[in-house]
Amino acid sequence: LFSACSKLKELDVSFFNTSKVKNMDALFYNCRLLTSLDLSNYNTSKVVSMHRMFTYCYSMENLDLSSFNTSKVENMSYMFSFCQKLTSINLNNFNTQNVKDLQNMFYGDSSLVSIDLSSFNTPNLSFIGRMFYNCNALTSLNISNIDTSKVGSLIGIFSHCNSLKTIDIRNFN
Repeated sequence: LFSACSKLKELDVSFFNTSKVKNMDALFYNCRLLTSLDLSNYNTSKVVSMHRMFTYCYSMENLDLSSFNTSKVENMSYMFSFCQKLTSINLNNFNTQNVKDLQNMFYGDSSLVSIDLSSFNTPNLSFIGRMFYNCNALTSLNISNIDTSKVGSLIGIFSHCNSLKTIDIRNFN
């Protein structure tokens, strides 16, 4: 919808009715100058894919997606990749029971200081490669709730996370 609106600085989407939307792929892809979005009124209960939803939102510093209903989402790959100024993100209510793909989800988020993924429950997960690739500012990470029993490859999942001191992966299979 707003893909490649690279000069867009402000956007009010609070009045959007998204109750029938099933695909939010690349919704804000390459919106390089957007600094904030209020998505608290977004109804995401029917959404199946959020692939690249915020990719290349370089100027976005904070995202609060705690109001998102992600119970039907299967694809979250590249969702926040290359959001280079993103320091915090609220995913506290994410339901990931149907998610199959988390590849590159936070790839290149070099300013991301912390992230709480304790709500993640991934019994159907198949792809997780490079999920945190180049997240230079992360110092600790708890992904103990992520079920990797169906994942074929963990390639590059923590590559170039130069500040990472502790990782809780106790339930990785």
